Amino acid sequence: MEIQSASALVVDDNDENRNLLARRLHRKGLQVREAVNGRQALELIRQHNFDRVLLDIMMPVMNGYKVLEALNADAKLRHLPVIVISGVDGAEIVRP
Repeated sequence: MEIQSASALVVDDNDENRNLLARRLHRKGLQVREAVNGRQALELIRQHNFDRVLLDIMMPVMNGYKVLEALNADAKLRHLPVIVISGVDGAEIVRP
């Protein structure tokens, strides 16, 4: 019987940040996919069963807030663990 490793989706429009996170997670044994914006992330999330998502907030096309809203609105996806990441300095952008 084959044991399947945990999987993660890394979502960030910054190539360096996305690649760094993906490499580190892969070295820890996770299967990793990458998305460059929120729209692409939602497509991948609906196609694959991820164990967690690392999600940048500030992105073009669809930002992280919109992704979180879409996940929360979907009964099948609202319990997916999401770790929010951002290169923006300052707590004033944090929304409840």
